[in-house]
Order: sequence, then C-alpha cells, then structure tokens
Amino acid sequence: MQAMAQTYPVLPAPDHDADHDAIITGTISVNGSTQKVAAVVARLYREISGTPNTYVLVSSAISNSIGEFSLTGQVGETYRIEYEFPTDGFTAATGNPSSSFVATATTTAPGSGLELTKVSNTITNCGVSDPKATPWIAAGDQQSIVVDKAVATAGLEPLSVKLFTSSAVSHPKIDIGAITETTIETLDIGATVYILDPFSAGTLSTLVTYQQFISTDFGATTITVPASGTLEYWDISSGKTNSQNVPSFDPNYTGTGTITFKAAAQGKTTSTTSGGNITTTLTTNATAGVCLVYTYASNPLPVTLVSFNAKAEGNVNHLDWSTTSETNSDHFDVQRSRDGKSWSSIGKVTSQGESNELIPYTFSDRTPLSGRNYYRLKMIDRDGTFAFSRIINVKSEILQASAYVYPNPVANELFVQSDAGNDIARVQVRNLGGQVVKESVKSSESMNVSRLAPGIYTVRIIHTDGSSVNQKVLIGH
Repeated sequence: MQAMAQTYPVLPAPDHDADHDAIITGTISVNGSTQKVAAVVARLYREISGTPNTYVLVSSAISNSIGEFSLTGQVGETYRIEYEFPTDGFTAATGNPSSSFVATATTTAPGSGLELTKVSNTITNCGVSDPKATPWIAAGDQQSIVVDKAVATAGLEPLSVKLFTSSAVSHPKIDIGAITETTIETLDIGATVYILDPFSAGTLSTLVTYQQFISTDFGATTITVPASGTLEYWDISSGKTNSQNVPSFDPNYTGTGTITFKAAAQGKTTSTTSGGNITTTLTTNATAGVCLVYTYASNPLPVTLVSFNAKAEGNVNHLDWSTTSETNSDHFDVQRSRDGKSWSSIGKVTSQGESNELIPYTFSDRTPLSGRNYYRLKMIDRDGTFAFSRIINVKSEILQASAYVYPNPVANELFVQSDAGNDIARVQVRNLGGQVVKESVKSSESMNVSRLAPGIYTVRIIHTDGSSVNQKVLIGH
C-alpha cells in the first residue's frame, strides 16, 4: 500500500470548490458466481504524484442492492478506488486498490469495479437501505435493511456468524457563513449511523461517519470566512465499516427466512473556530448496510451458480442460468417481483441433481409485468433446504427504448422524446442525494434547468401505466 495523503484541508481545488462533473460507476461481483454484493464501501482518492505518490479522499459510496456504486469527482483528475468489504466471507486478490485512471464525465471503474472471491466454507448475504436525508432517528422514520438468512446443505450448522455493517454519508452542497471574519481550524462533516438489534432493545453497531474537511494537523492551513461572507463547497461524502461477531451465536440468526434490521441516522457537523462563529447550511443524506457472514466446517451450498441472466424479446422475458456443481439438488423455483421486495413463484425447472460439469438452464416468462421485472432463483435441495440467487431485472425492449431526454449534456432546455407512443405522466429531475429538484407534468414541452446547479442528475420519466425510465444527465452552464 502506498502512503495516504495527510495534507488538509482536502478543499477547495480541485476536490470540492465546484460541483463534481465526473461520475465513476462500478459493480461488486463474485468470481464464478452471479452474486452481486451490497453494502461494500468504495472510496475515490485523488492521486498526487510524488515519491511515493500520496492520495486525498474525494468521494465515498456504498454499493446498492444489486452491487452497483457511483462515485463523483472532477473531469481530468487522476484517481484510484479502494474498497472495504466483509473479509471473513470474501477475498480480493487484485483490484484493491484499483489501478490509477483519469476521470471523464462518465467513467467505468477499472475492472468494472471489484471482483471478490468467496471464502469456500462461507455464505455471505447482504442488504442495504435507500439513501435518505437525515435525521431518521424516530421509530417511524428509521430505515429497514432486509438480509436473507443462510441456508446450507442438510446437516450443516454454522460455526459462527459475523456481522459486517457499513454506512455512506453525502452532502451535495454546504454553505459556510460568518457575521465577523472567522478562521475555521477544524471542520468535520458527516453523520452517525446506528444499526439496531432486531431481536432486543439496543444498538448493534454505531458508525460515526464523517469527512475531516478542515484540520490543522500536519501543518495544514486553515480557512477564513470573510465578514458577512459565505463560502460554498460541493459533493462532500464519507464512508465507514465495522465487523463484529454475533453475540453468543444468537439462534435467531439461523434457520430460514430473513432478518430485518432497523437503521437510524443523525447528521453531525463539528468545528473549532477563532475570531467568531460560523453557520453551516447543508443537506445530509445517509445510507446503511448489513452483511451476515456464516462460516461452516465445509462448503455449505448444494448448487454453484455461475451465471444468471435475463433478456427481453418482444413481450417475452427469457432467463438463462448455469451451474458448475450440484449436490442433492432438486429444482429451481423461478420467482418474480415488481419491486424487488415482494416475490411470487412463476415456474419450476427440474435440476440435474448431481453434477460437477457446466449445466445450462432456461425459462421463459411469457406474461411479464408491465415495466421492470425483477427475478431470482430459489435453489431447492431434495430435503427442502434452499438458497436464493442474486436478483436480476429486465424491461421489455419496447419499454427500454420508450423515452429519453436530450440534449445531454444540457445547459438550459431539456426535452423528453417518447418513441413508443407511451403516455408520459410526469418527469422528475433528482440530484445525487435522490431528492426531486424539478418536476414537470407536460412531456411535450421543454423543461428549463438553467437555474439548477451544474452537476450530474437523474431524470426519471414516469409513464401513465406506472412504468418508468431513468437517465443520467449532466447539467452545465
């Protein structure tokens, strides 16, 4: 590992003095498996050439329910990515840290992200919450994180269960003001995220997640806010992970079904100043993740699934998957969902049963739901034990091409084009925190985005039948 930069502050240029205009995306996958891993923290570091090179943290993110993450930076800067994942369940021989790269407006992470290798005698299942503006402390505001329990081959009981928790916090913009000239000596920006015990009152994990935005450590300079002045900074984020054993190997963590963890979060900004006091105005978005790592005496899975894909052809969605190892396997239950949360069985495919060769399988959904369809496989053993595949999703080709926005990048007027004749109910523009910053109910007219701050946004086009299409756009003036 090369030395990490200890030069603060990390602002302003080229990290946070302007809205980030580069987005870096990737996926956390598992070698030889269809599994995509949620709740992994990815960190983007700007590379400063030297002997040795040093690195300044610029952006942090957490992988979502299908293993995808998005980091932001500045076009033309050189970066690398580092990852934090549950090391009891996975290893990464290469790619952590990633190779260095120069960011463009849309960049795929080196290696398309991080490919993990499963520790052979483990099962790791993860879940993650949706990003949400803090605070969400009260019981009615807390986020739910649903994690599958591990189901192993008959007769195998786990030797241990490890709890991996993670968080990511982002602030699209911060305004720092002062009445009298004020020098900021330290400024920490972030949130505290709590993972609550699902089976008793109490907290399992406390993740103090913050970016040390200004510090006088290591001889760094301070920042001065002029009298009656305001300083603006953009796209500040941070991430945190923690790993611990499940206390006394709680039997609630074994068996079948799922475990719902509740998460709470509170934004937190602390500072020390001289010459006066500062005011900070910002929105704090937080996300929480949980992984359960089950360790066994031997390989706990009856089926090794190496691929699982979906493709839309007209009004039919075709699924295909392959296995390289089956032991005592009975059949695959094909399940479908509209939202990735509530599932129903739509078919059954008999498995080979015993095999050490590559075995392909197919299934066709001839009556898919309108809009996006989510699929998973329930891999059932002959004794009734089972495990779930990763979740995949697909839209019909007609719906995928039904609408789009242009121009991209855009400065002033944004237009929506519908190719398939689908009626459009409304169009939403969301910032990186997921907040709706502009909305229109007239798709035939242009949408003026000239008053929105430059940066990357998601445009969501919602049809009258409830289906929707998302597209990233870059707004620049």
